[in-house]
Amino acid sequence: MNMSSKLMMIALVSMVCFANGVHAEDSSESNSAMQVTYGVGIYSKYMGQWSGYVFDNRPSIQGDIGASFANGIYLDVWFARQIGPEKDDTCGNEIDFTVGYATEVLGLSVDTSLTYYDCTPVLDGRANNIWAPVVKVSKTYGGESVSVSPFVRMEVDIPDAGSSFSGGTFTSGGAEAKISLMKDLNFCMSSYFTFDNGTYDGDQNVLFGQTASLQYAIGGVTISPTFLLTTPIESDASRKTETCFGISVKGAF
Repeated sequence: MNMSSKLMMIALVSMVCFANGVHAEDSSESNSAMQVTYGVGIYSKYMGQWSGYVFDNRPSIQGDIGASFANGIYLDVWFARQIGPEKDDTCGNEIDFTVGYATEVLGLSVDTSLTYYDCTPVLDGRANNIWAPVVKVSKTYGGESVSVSPFVRMEVDIPDAGSSFSGGTFTSGGAEAKISLMKDLNFCMSSYFTFDNGTYDGDQNVLFGQTASLQYAIGGVTISPTFLLTTPIESDASRKTETCFGISVKGAF
């Protein structure tokens, strides 16, 4: 195991220990007006969930920290950092900044957000950076044992000033399911189709996406081994079926 891999494993274990310490405290001390969430994971590659685009084939550490408020507003900072020697024409190191608002309208969950994708080199130049307003509407059926949530999602990718990116949209529709297998152990799955209107290499295509994970809650954190798959309806030289495996640790206080 090289030095970078050791550091990633230390970070993962440290997050678990930190989370256990936080949740050992009296919960009455938490601020109900604001909740802080955090997570870190190690993945076999850096692959976009909705686009199916592989930004880098090297192993990737990814994580985020966010804050949500009682009025529905939330903030999030997400990052990806590649492990291993640098390769040409890759965009594996990234930091994203999101502000959003989640609410309920006529029985539907509505989540609107604006994300700024700051691609490699991180915080240095704007040549590949993107503004992305996103709207997701969903409705959940079922209860604690089994629930299904159909959803539609639209993301508009707008190039930042000076960017060579042409822009485009991702329009997705599908359903998310959650099944309680036993106490503190859930199986979660999401299946969807995404219509990519020019964002990936300027062409159009429909992608089928699938994610599956086990979520095990222990000591105030949730450990999730995860599998992701995307496959284009029309394959070509730049599009093919991609898979990604990972494991993450998430918590809140």
